[in-house]
Amino acid sequence: MEILILSENDIKNLIDIHDAIEIVEEVFKLYATQNITLCAPSFLTIYNKNVVFAMPAYIMKKYKIFGVKWMCHFPENLQKYAIPTHIGIIILNDVNTGTPIAVLNANYLTAIRTGAVSAIGAKYLANINSEIIGIVGAGVEARSNLEALCSIFKIKKVKVISRSTESALLFAKEESSKLGIDIQTMKDVDDVIKGSDIIVLATPVRFPFVKNEYVKEGALVIDLGSYQQCSDEFIKKADKIVIDSLKSFFSIGIGSFADSVRRGVVSTQRIYAEIGEIIIGKKKGREHKHERILFTHSGIAALDMATAYEVYHRAKRKNIGYSIVI
Repeated sequence: MEILILSENDIKNLIDIHDAIEIVEEVFKLYATQNITLCAPSFLTIYNKNVVFAMPAYIMKKYKIFGVKWMCHFPENLQKYAIPTHIGIIILNDVNTGTPIAVLNANYLTAIRTGAVSAIGAKYLANINSEIIGIVGAGVEARSNLEALCSIFKIKKVKVISRSTESALLFAKEESSKLGIDIQTMKDVDDVIKGSDIIVLATPVRFPFVKNEYVKEGALVIDLGSYQQCSDEFIKKADKIVIDSLKSFFSIGIGSFADSVRRGVVSTQRIYAEIGEIIIGKKKGREHKHERILFTHSGIAALDMATAYEVYHRAKRKNIGYSIVI
């Protein structure tokens, strides 16, 4: 049994954000047409503070692959060991035999597919002339989201804030150089939200700092699905709430308005659509320029499997990575 092993550097040389956006849109089409099977993620808690989870998926058409993402979230890693807080692998299996065919580092793939999901959401839900982005957070996902959004929109200005001033300054310096746009660091999160056409919540902060009165008409708020960071008032007054997967939302119960649902402030009837339904035309996306829309996504494993599958085939063609026989 031969298994191809691909490192993070291997993967970075095989796929970019433009590829990921194309794959993500196709996966959501397949999901909306019931060509993907997902299982609820399984969770383990380690030392009462670290979380390990397994996310399996089976894609029946086009990619014809199944596998699992095995992801660990150890919040103290960066401070204690100078390694990422999220560490994971993706295992791909042959759909005909069940044989494992590849093991891939999951960190970079997760980052670019997360950015790609935000870009696809914005493609259908943001105003086409969006040019100001507000980002809360300055880590890996903040970077991938910004780069993905800049590949779709003509962004003129970015406002960023982070719990670490140093991280925000480094983000502004590096991303402005890479993308050629004006990036300003802010001291108050309200100033990040005010006037922004697209607002990206890419932070592990656990309180609702997105105030209804500061989200302008026509804005799109993109939440990456960890904790509720939008106020109850905004949840109640947003014109549309769109998510990546109802199954994922109900099984995991996290994200931009999960706590509002648990407390009875709103019901799940506030969910307007899954993004796949909008992509295939079953439901409409943005219908007028004044709509304020919330798009929240926590990620579905099929995105990881499809992206990893494409990387696997490119690696085989280019003879990248190394194989082990077990």
